[in-house]
Amino acid sequence: VQVHYHHYTGLWHAFRTAYKDEGALALYRGVGPTMIGILPYAALSFYTFDTLKAWHREKHGSEPGVYFKLGAGAVAGVVGQSFTYP
Repeated sequence: VQVHYHHYTGLWHAFRTAYKDEGALALYRGVGPTMIGILPYAALSFYTFDTLKAWHREKHGSEPGVYFKLGAGAVAGVVGQSFTYP
């Protein structure tokens, strides 16, 4: 079994070499597992953000402002990141 190691001269050279040697699908290798990993993060992040907005509406009786949404988005990102990529 021979193993060929490529020394790429840059990003475009790497793309061209992969495309030429293995075809267009080689550029998408690994996308499936990545998408499977993103789904729980996105779901948890959106759930947390919507829950915080609903809590604000219930407590204050109004739509949350920009700063609250900014904070809620930050909290949602931290929660999603912490639980899915520990």
